[in-house]
Amino acid sequence: MFSLRINSVNSSSVDIATSTSPWNPNPDHRFKIVQGIVHLYRNLTSSPAAASYATTSSSSSSASTALLSNDSLLPAKRGKLLFVLAIANDLSPDDFVWVCGSYIQRASRITFIRNDGMEDRYSVLIEFDDQMAADRFYLELNGWRFPSSDVGEVCHVFFLVSAEFTRSLEIETTPPVGSTELPTCPICLERLDQDISGIVATNCDHSFQCSCVSKWDNSSCLVCHLCQNLSAQTTCSICETTESLYICLICGFFGCGRYFCSPGCIYENGHALKHWKNTQHCYTLDFETHKVWDYVGHNYVHRLNQSKSSEKFNKLRSKRENGDSYASTVCNEDSGFIGAMLSSKVDAASSGKVIVSKKVGPCGGAGGSAKDMDITGTTRIVKVGVRHGWAIDALTVRFLRNGCEESTGRWGGQGGTLTEFTLQPSEYITSVKGHMGPFEGFFVVRSLEFETNLGAYGPFGRKGRIPFELSAINGKIIGFHGRSESLLDALGVYVINYTEMDPVERLITGFKHFKTEVYDKKPEEFGPLKEGQWPKFMLFACCDSRVCPSITLGFQPGEAFMARNIANMVPPFDKTKYTDQGAAIEYAVLHLKVENIVVVGHSKCGGIKGLMTFKFDGNNSTEFIEDWVKIGLPAKKKVQAEHGSQSFDEQCTLCEKESVKVSLENLKTYPFVMEGVEKGTLKLLGAHYDFINGAFEILE
Repeated sequence: MFSLRINSVNSSSVDIATSTSPWNPNPDHRFKIVQGIVHLYRNLTSSPAAASYATTSSSSSSASTALLSNDSLLPAKRGKLLFVLAIANDLSPDDFVWVCGSYIQRASRITFIRNDGMEDRYSVLIEFDDQMAADRFYLELNGWRFPSSDVGEVCHVFFLVSAEFTRSLEIETTPPVGSTELPTCPICLERLDQDISGIVATNCDHSFQCSCVSKWDNSSCLVCHLCQNLSAQTTCSICETTESLYICLICGFFGCGRYFCSPGCIYENGHALKHWKNTQHCYTLDFETHKVWDYVGHNYVHRLNQSKSSEKFNKLRSKRENGDSYASTVCNEDSGFIGAMLSSKVDAASSGKVIVSKKVGPCGGAGGSAKDMDITGTTRIVKVGVRHGWAIDALTVRFLRNGCEESTGRWGGQGGTLTEFTLQPSEYITSVKGHMGPFEGFFVVRSLEFETNLGAYGPFGRKGRIPFELSAINGKIIGFHGRSESLLDALGVYVINYTEMDPVERLITGFKHFKTEVYDKKPEEFGPLKEGQWPKFMLFACCDSRVCPSITLGFQPGEAFMARNIANMVPPFDKTKYTDQGAAIEYAVLHLKVENIVVVGHSKCGGIKGLMTFKFDGNNSTEFIEDWVKIGLPAKKKVQAEHGSQSFDEQCTLCEKESVKVSLENLKTYPFVMEGVEKGTLKLLGAHYDFINGAFEILE
């Protein structure tokens, strides 16, 4: 067990029930404020006093308390006096009392201690009426995570043998017999005291590896071991520079520059960055500072190293003594960073973007049972239902997965008023905000508000107590997880983000997708192509990236011979110019024996807009474009003559279609084309693809 000494620096304790200080949380004479220097001691051996104290306490407890003592989370020896080490000023004493809820009613004495010289936090000494109340308070608050703090996230609670107030310097500086003094800084306490924090202590801040440390033969940090044993002459694996080195934690690759190469390197981007894009190994260690950078999360992995306005170590690592996830969790957003390594899914999609999904949260309490939503194949959230009153009673989510609508069912009870909202097809949730706090003896979600890319829904429930936010941060929320019973105890989200691929990786990934999903699955289609090609179509289409005939018209490999150019134009027969187009037409008609030549125009064509804009007065503003698009001048003149009163955009749309007709007429100037048309072996077709409205029109 532990003992406490407070060297009181004020003349007497302050009764905050009558004090005008902003530290007045409640008009209750059980509450006191003292200011002094706190000394926390741990008993190295079980002294007679400690044994006697534990015996006395346990003898007065009920049978249910004895059962609680068998809980692995409770110390074997404990009493009714507890000490909360550090609470940030962000959580006022009034808020702390609210967090404690009904437990505080069983306390006979609560003393708020301002630790002299530490203005950013305070401590709390609580004596309970009975052991059961003390045990339940410990189970509920120990390991509870503060919503934000400059001194640490985790609430540390200790059972005390005694708490002594003194003004004697000699007594203050002399530890009790059989005890050793512990640091009262929560960060130092976590780092130095393995028995308290429940983690394997190392001399570094690489706590994201704690889940792996138990598998090692020693308690040293593998990352630090790697750094400490590296040669001073270590160089980048690509350019051999010794500056700005980063080490891949997955495969050990050495690269220079987190995002950019070191000075003097001939490459534009850093080789550490290139390695991530090529391998998706997103964790890289700064060789100089030993900080770990997460390319996916775009931040430092360890919370102590994340980029914030303050450089203080403002967050802690923690692990409950039973090894479970943080019970009584409040806003565990940083679990996304750890989850990115343990449970994130990185899918290289053929669209050229990396899709990253990660689990964020939950925010709220530890009551109820765990709820989760399978996001595999989920494309969007369709509808959300919230039951609410003084708190959030329940949540129901309908979502689209693998093309079918599914539902989470009701997470929570049947109380409150039901409010539902349906998202538009293009709408998605970007953030979930709310408040959490005690309600009817439980720590639950008190209010919710959903923000989308098009608006907001809510708030639902009653605002107040501790705010939280679960944000997608340039992504979108695709699913939910949490805890519930008769109320919604906690809520978290699943977030997906999209990041552009490296060009080379995009090409490789695209081919791999084609190889596994198309080529390997359709040998009957690709096998015959080894012998040759026998297309029935020749297709003229625009170079526009939004126009892809194989997709829009469903052409398979070997079915259509393609010729693409600016504005899908076909020049007239001329052996001295446009020979590339003439060669394509000749090869298709005379050698491939195509049966159809199709010219397809499209909406919002930049080449046609240029045709309608250029003056063609001999003063060209481009090197090639004007000379090319003037092939369509007959179309421009016809549109301007017949539709000159219409808007410019309307004229452009008409010209897109007229230009196709001009190209069809130009095809007839090729002798071998005209011969095929006259014999009936070749057919000329025109079409217009409107990707704005999803329409396709055959032109006469």
